[in-house]
Amino acid sequence: MSRRNQMIALGLLLPVLGVTLYFTFRPSAEFRESYRWVRTVYSHQCRNPALRLDILQHFLSLEYKGAHRNIFVAELPPLRRCLQPVAP
Repeated sequence: MSRRNQMIALGLLLPVLGVTLYFTFRPSAEFRESYRWVRTVYSHQCRNPALRLDILQHFLSLEYKGAHRNIFVAELPPLRRCLQPVAP
């Protein structure tokens, strides 16, 4: 194939590739509608950016009541005896 024919083929195939990629990767109508809804929700969300001190105070007053285990030690903690020893 001559150089001229290669350039003609390239000139014809590039627009075909562009149209194919456009129709393959364009967002669907559902995506565009959901994106419009998300943009609307997030644009109206932060009307009053005041800090809620009552909620902050509630979370600061909470205490952790779970097992106090050091997560940086690979050994298991010593077992606790749940049952009282039986007197002989």
